[in-house]
Amino acid sequence: MSHNFSHSFVSLMNYVDDGYVVDDLIVMAREAEGEPISVQWIPRKSYESTIFSKRVRKSIAINQDWLPKHLASHGVDESIITEMRTDISLTPSHQIWVKAYLKDNRGKEYEAYVSY
Repeated sequence: MSHNFSHSFVSLMNYVDDGYVVDDLIVMAREAEGEPISVQWIPRKSYESTIFSKRVRKSIAINQDWLPKHLASHGVDESIITEMRTDISLTPSHQIWVKAYLKDNRGKEYEAYVSY
């Protein structure tokens, strides 16, 4: 479920204000030089005054609003998720990696790499 959500976020279907959101995220990841760029979905975080571009902030807001519907479509009760995020980072070999991360209320962590 978190993999699908993260994949949707970085996919070429995520086109906002005449541009692909992933293009802005790739630039940010390269500028961060290996430090991950994280989008925290649960608990919900405000990104109004951050380093993210206007396009990325708009996409985050759209996806935050869509998340409850996405969870419901997978039969997932949001109350069992304590943390959910998408991490984008640059590897030492200069590749971009996207990781979906989720932690449930039992403390179990789930990670999945996303191809975009």
